[in-house]
Amino acid sequence: MANVYIVGAGPGHPELLTLRAHAVLKRADVCLYDRLISSETLALLPPDCEKIDVGKAPGVAHRMRQEDIQALMLKYARQNKVVLRLKGGDPYVFGRGAEEAKACFDAGVSFEVVPGLTSALTAASFAGIPMTHRQAGAEFAVITAHRREDQADHHPLKWPVLAQLDTLVILMGVSMLSEICRELIAHGKAPDTPAALVSQGTLIKQKTVVATLSTLVERCEKSGIQAPAIVVVGDVVRYTKTLCWFERLPLFGKTVWVTRASQQSSELSERLRECGAQVLETPVIEIKPTQESLEPLFESLRHVDWLLFTSANGAEIFLNQLFGSGRDARSLAGVKIGVIGKSTADCLQKYGLSPDVVPREQFQAEGLLAALPEDLTGRQVILARAKKARSLLPEKLSARGALVSMVDLYETLPAENLALRDLWKTAPPDFVTFTSASTVEHFSALLRKQGLDSQSIQGISIGPITSEAAEKHQIKIVAQASEATMDALVKVLLQFVKGQG
Repeated sequence: MANVYIVGAGPGHPELLTLRAHAVLKRADVCLYDRLISSETLALLPPDCEKIDVGKAPGVAHRMRQEDIQALMLKYARQNKVVLRLKGGDPYVFGRGAEEAKACFDAGVSFEVVPGLTSALTAASFAGIPMTHRQAGAEFAVITAHRREDQADHHPLKWPVLAQLDTLVILMGVSMLSEICRELIAHGKAPDTPAALVSQGTLIKQKTVVATLSTLVERCEKSGIQAPAIVVVGDVVRYTKTLCWFERLPLFGKTVWVTRASQQSSELSERLRECGAQVLETPVIEIKPTQESLEPLFESLRHVDWLLFTSANGAEIFLNQLFGSGRDARSLAGVKIGVIGKSTADCLQKYGLSPDVVPREQFQAEGLLAALPEDLTGRQVILARAKKARSLLPEKLSARGALVSMVDLYETLPAENLALRDLWKTAPPDFVTFTSASTVEHFSALLRKQGLDSQSIQGISIGPITSEAAEKHQIKIVAQASEATMDALVKVLLQFVKGQG
């Protein structure tokens, strides 16, 4: 195990991190990160990880000199802490990662370099520009336009050579764009050679300007495009119009906040990212299992007629304990199982169980009641649910003659230390998704506590109960899912955005 990990975070899109980078991020004690590291990437660090911004911006004073960064890195390593040096792109592609690795070697500190995807390739790919093509380019070169002031005269760019290559990818070239185009033309590149500038590649603010060498500077000035950006020169740029896929995604350019508990958010977040959205997971609730032992209940299952689950959370906790106690599905022989919706049914499937009753449309207490028999006289019914749940279900079941026993498996608590104000500054939401009334209530409470205005929120609700809670807290719901599933939630958001366009 190394003391220092020099990690490439890729171009910024959180799903372009390597598996190795993910693994290393999770065990960092200290993280020294660069300017372009995304908030989603930093969110993957452990809560108690010390985060230090050592970023450098072009043309302005650096927060910290390279020598000081290396000294700080070694200081923490000598304290036997796991130090993460988190860099944009790949550490060894114009990233000074080699200098930092050598500093570790010279100091006798163990280190590991974790490669990352360079923006030279990923930004071009997201803009629909292939690096090679049988009809357009058999070779490409990646260069940096940035030169140290003390080396600019001694190591000039080899323009006569570069102008002969099929494809050029130039990093850190925005400030020198005029010189780049002028020098390439002067050394033999045709003025009408296709050229493009891709700004903030792979991110929701990605912008692509396509022109020629002779017109690129003027086009970029009119568009107001800024760094970070890559410049691509060559016939492969012609394919942008047909191969650009990222900027055509239905939620491209939209920021969506997901308020579900962190244990549950990945499914929804993944589907939203697939549609092009920038997703910020802002879990305003935590699911905490109760300390109540279920052993007495497991012993009495042979006397139970119905076992009802009102959420996937409850089903997961119940079945984990059941199977964790050494029992198996035979313990539920003769017990009929009812669930409140598809997500809960899917949870049961993971344990090899199929529910007897699943509502067809209304995935809430009313729907489950409609699917259950009207006459439950004398039937033993176990209602496995959340603490402080609605009283509708037990009351209606008792009215049908059922002998209802309620088991509170978990409670929903407000998340701690969630700085919505800071997130609002860096990535204000276009939409906020709400998957339960509790997410609305705790989100609203956090807004009030941190002095934020709910009037600008555009909420996407999973169902009528959630929408009612939003109305109560003066949060505007612009779209409501037709059924309580993640698919339906994403679908209604896409429909709303399409209608806006």
